[in-house]
Amino acid sequence: MSDTADAVKAGAEGPEGAVEMIIAPEKNRVIQRFQRPMLYVAYERDNAAYVGKSLIDAAVAIGAKLVINVPRKKITREQRDALVTRAFHVHRSMTEQKRPPMLIAKHVVDSILSAIE
Repeated sequence: MSDTADAVKAGAEGPEGAVEMIIAPEKNRVIQRFQRPMLYVAYERDNAAYVGKSLIDAAVAIGAKLVINVPRKKITREQRDALVTRAFHVHRSMTEQKRPPMLIAKHVVDSILSAIE
């Protein structure tokens, strides 16, 4: 395997202790290489996410198409009504202060986004 800048080193635990591996794109494939044969590898939560991201990044680097579908955040009728009220108050207050419409729109959007995060 070529030592490229795209290679990622990661660590995990195997039955015999710490495991190091390299993930890299090579000749239209993604290679995950270990320093010795493994029966299994156990990843800590954050390390598993890192390894998964590294595999995806390497696949994209060799041309894989990636689409991530994120479900829309669900809000209740009460939460929606509270956001409408909040947006109305921001709009009314800034209109009374004779603020420009674009600035009002930005504040309304920022107010709503900060409330639903």
